[in-house]
Amino acid sequence: MATLALVGATGGIGSQVLEQALASGLAVRALARTPESIQPHEGLTVIQGDVREREPVTSVIQGADFVISCLGTRRFTTPVVAEGTRMIVTAMEAANVERLAMISSVGIGDSRRQGKRISRVFMHLVVPVILREQFWELEEAESAVRSSGIRGTVIRPVGLTNGKRTGGVRGVSANSRDTTGFVSRADVADFLVRWTKDTRWDGQAVTVVGPKK
Repeated sequence: MATLALVGATGGIGSQVLEQALASGLAVRALARTPESIQPHEGLTVIQGDVREREPVTSVIQGADFVISCLGTRRFTTPVVAEGTRMIVTAMEAANVERLAMISSVGIGDSRRQGKRISRVFMHLVVPVILREQFWELEEAESAVRSSGIRGTVIRPVGLTNGKRTGGVRGVSANSRDTTGFVSRADVADFLVRWTKDTRWDGQAVTVVGPKK
């Protein structure tokens, strides 16, 4: 049985990854600041701790086959994405765990043009005025993954929703003009769980889009 180390297991995408990964037969080691918020399940080990602290991050990654990071920073809360991602990368290199998938956002890095095609208002107004800190954090996190020796996959969803899992989620390159539709958090989780058995995006950034209409 393959083992997934999951960081950010209580968030909108992370909780979906946890549920779907266990249902798929993966063993999961989840890092959580509040372990009591996660229901016990066969095949699940929950480790209490902060992603910015070496000991719990090392513990959750030790013995894992791959790592999924669903870290995010909400407005008016302490930023954790950049520092936490650097801690994850360091722990992975020490434990010789090679594969990581991390949640980012369309509009970061080489997907800026893609972001503008989706919404110029979002890229020119919302990002610099409202989401400036969150985007800076994601830029730093992506940089930490790119400059490491691990096989990192950057996951950039388009227009997240709380809709149902459709099974029609797709991955496209940052140069693609195919940015069809919004994508549910459940579908992003579906993509991430399938990533554990699919190495085609290793070392790359992938824009995750909804089903074709």
